[in-house]
Amino acid sequence: NETTRNATTKGVLALLDNGFRAFIAPSFGDIFFNNCFQNGCLPIVLPEPRVNQLLRFLLELPGAQFTIDLAAQTVRGPDGVVDSFDVDPFRKECLLKGLDDITLTLSFESDIAAFEARQKQTDAFSKSHFPEGAQLCSKCSTAAVVMMDGCMTCLNCGDSKCG
Repeated sequence: NETTRNATTKGVLALLDNGFRAFIAPSFGDIFFNNCFQNGCLPIVLPEPRVNQLLRFLLELPGAQFTIDLAAQTVRGPDGVVDSFDVDPFRKECLLKGLDDITLTLSFESDIAAFEARQKQTDAFSKSHFPEGAQLCSKCSTAAVVMMDGCMTCLNCGDSKCG
């Protein structure tokens, strides 16, 4: 449901805009949980009795603080008790490196460009109905350049270079 998805994304962003980067609860809805990671936030699942205890600390001790250590996957409550939590290793790495979906994709930009260049070259040569030994045209990227009348001429697009 698009409305629910947008509302859940806005919910994560509203919390993020108010300074919250981590959320502790006994469970999370799937969309909210995934949106947290996509927006650089950490949803932490702890047992319900412990979550209730932590909430009581917040109510009874204004200013109570928690320490969340993502690298160690622990939460230290105001009572000094350390709780462990699970997080997917890939998502953990992305959070630690500050990578969202876009920056993660851009980190592979050179690999993507190299793949596309190889694919373009493979496609150009594998589908060629032009003479064997034809060279790749720099204008249309087709293996169709042959020597004709003293000029290198592309049989596909007509681009020609003489001399």
